[in-house]
Amino acid sequence: FWPLLVQTMYGVRDVDPLAIDTGRSFGLGRFERLVRITLPSSLPYIATGLRISSTVSLILAFTAELFMGTPGLGQAMNFAVSYGLNDQLYALALATGFLGLAIHFLTAAAERRLLRWHPSQRPGEIAVPIAILAGWQLWTAQAASPQFPRPSTILVEFQELWLFAEFTTHVLPSLERIGAGFAIAVVLEVGLGIPIGLS
Repeated sequence: FWPLLVQTMYGVRDVDPLAIDTGRSFGLGRFERLVRITLPSSLPYIATGLRISSTVSLILAFTAELFMGTPGLGQAMNFAVSYGLNDQLYALALATGFLGLAIHFLTAAAERRLLRWHPSQRPGEIAVPIAILAGWQLWTAQAASPQFPRPSTILVEFQELWLFAEFTTHVLPSLERIGAGFAIAVVLEVGLGIPIGLS
C-alpha cells in the first residue's frame, strides 16, 4: 500500500513550479495543468511505485497462503516442507521466482513503453542470474545432496508438476490474489496520492 502512495505524493510534489506557472500563464485551468503537466512529470515516480508494489503484492499473497493455508503456492510450499519433499520445495521456489520475474518484466516493459522519453530507461541485466545458476549446476554436479538438488532436477520437477498438473490448483489462486490486491492498491494509492501531493 505505502510504496505507491508515497511515490505518487513525491512525484506530484516534485513537479517543476516553473512548468506549472508557464501553464497557468498560457491559460491552462487546474484540471488541464494536472493532466498536461503534473501527471506526465510525476509518471516516473508512479511507475517506480507500481514496480515496487507489484513485488510487495507477490510477497504478501505468498505469505498469506503460507501462513493461512489458503490454496496457492504458499500452501503447496508449506506441504512440501512438512513432508520433506525437497525437489518439490525447490520447484515451488522456482515457480514463485518465475512468477516474480514475470511480474517484474511486465511492469518494467510497461514502464519502458510509457516512459521511453525518460532518461532512467536502460536495458536490464540478465547475466548475473544465469551465471549463478550455471555455478550452482556445476557445484552440485560433484556433490549429490538431497537437501540441495541440482537446478536441472528442480527444472524437471517444475515442468512435470507445475506447468501442467498443479497450475490451476496453486498458481492460479496466487495470481488472482496478486492481481486483486494490486488493482485495489493502484486505484486507492494513486487516487489518494495525487490530492495529498497537491495539498
